[in-house]
Amino acid sequence: MTAPKHTPGPWRADSSFAHFWMVDANLGTIAHGCHEADARLISAAPDMLAALLDVLDCIVCDNPHDDPTQQTYSIRGPMRDALVSAHEAIARAEGAK
Repeated sequence: MTAPKHTPGPWRADSSFAHFWMVDANLGTIAHGCHEADARLISAAPDMLAALLDVLDCIVCDNPHDDPTQQTYSIRGPMRDALVSAHEAIARAEGAK
């Protein structure tokens, strides 16, 4: 896995003023003026991306004929659809077109 291009975590949601949420990282503010739910989701993004990458790695290790770069999986049905969706979400998070 390559190093992430995003600001490294951990990110945390913080409310300094009523109805004014910020997402901070060690290197500064990631987002400000967010609603609480948005701030919490944004602050969890680095952890969710890392967890999703780990899950896909585990699935591919268990199914050596699978190739997530080509979205070819031996698993069929809803699980395959979930794998494809996960791969697409990772690609968006990493800036792929």
